[in-house]
Amino acid sequence: ESEIRTCTHDDGVGDGQPFEGETMRGFWDLFQHGKNKGAWNPCLEFRPKPPSGGEVRGYFQMPYTIVEKESLKVASFLDLIGVKKGDRVGIFSKNTPQWTMAQLACASQGYVVTPLYETIGLNAMEHIINHSGAKVIFTSTENLPKLLKCHDTCTHLSDIVVMDGPPPATTHPKSGIQVHSWRVITAISKEPKLKPRLVEPD
Repeated sequence: ESEIRTCTHDDGVGDGQPFEGETMRGFWDLFQHGKNKGAWNPCLEFRPKPPSGGEVRGYFQMPYTIVEKESLKVASFLDLIGVKKGDRVGIFSKNTPQWTMAQLACASQGYVVTPLYETIGLNAMEHIINHSGAKVIFTSTENLPKLLKCHDTCTHLSDIVVMDGPPPATTHPKSGIQVHSWRVITAISKEPKLKPRLVEPD
C-alpha cells in the first residue's frame, strides 16, 4: 500500500500532508478530496471509440459520483470472488477510464495494484504475475489471448476481467480461468454492495 506525501517544499513545520486539515492515507482519500469539491464535477474525460470503428468524435466526461459508484461495484465483485486486503490485482491494458476505476476499486479496499505494461514480453509478464502472486487481472480484448498463453506457468491466476467489448463470461477450457466482462460485473446490481474500508498505510 502506498502513502501520499506532498511534493511541495516542507520547512519542517508542516505535517507532510498535501492539503491542510486533511489526512491523505492513499489514492482513495485523494479521490474523495476531489469528489468533495463537487460530486458532479468531471473526474474522467475520454474520447469513446464508436462500435462501428468510425471516426472518434468529441470528449465524454464522467463525474466523480459515477466513477465512485462504478469503482465500488468492481470492488464488490473482487470481494465476491475472494480477493482480500493485501492481495495483488494485475492491470494489463492501455490507459483507459476502466484502468483508473479498477485502480480506485483496489484502493478502496486495500488491494495492491500490479501494473503489467503492454511493451513487456511474455516471459517478463509471466515472471511479474508469479512474483506478485496476482490472482485476478484486468485486461483488454486485445491482450486477453496473451494472458491465456500463461495458463501453464501462472497456475494461481484464477480470474480475468476484460474491460472493453462485450465478451461473454466463460471458462478457459485448459486452465479453468474464469473470464469476466466489465459490463457484466458492473451491471450485476444497481448499487455497489461494498463500502470503502479505512486503509492505513503500512
